[in-house]
Amino acid sequence: MCPKCGYDLSGTGSNRCPECGTTYVRKVILEQARRTQQLIRALKYANRYAANAQKAVIGGAVLVVVAYLRQSASPVFAEFLRLIAIITAMASLCISLNVFRVRRLPPSAVDLLPEPPSYGTAITTAILAVALIFACLYP
Repeated sequence: MCPKCGYDLSGTGSNRCPECGTTYVRKVILEQARRTQQLIRALKYANRYAANAQKAVIGGAVLVVVAYLRQSASPVFAEFLRLIAIITAMASLCISLNVFRVRRLPPSAVDLLPEPPSYGTAITTAILAVALIFACLYP
């Protein structure tokens, strides 16, 4: 892709964009294309991972409820469950925010993803994960 106008440079033989006339270094353009392909491979299943992270957050919330119910009988076990829930929430938060990396892709590369990014799922998962962290820290 041309760095200035976004024209597809595949198949061109010169170092000048036929659309806008910008000169470019072919090696830089090839490196940019390689990085874009890596990002496409990394984000291919980002929506699926965010949806699974949402399920993990709900499972973490169940752990917090069990920890609350077991607090008086077994405080060490309750703290262990809260720790697992916090780790789950933090991992889910990172996974859900990964969906927003799609915005780094050029528009033509977003079309190569199997499905468009689901920002709603990512935001919902992130909010639930943050709520779970607060629920663990302030019982």
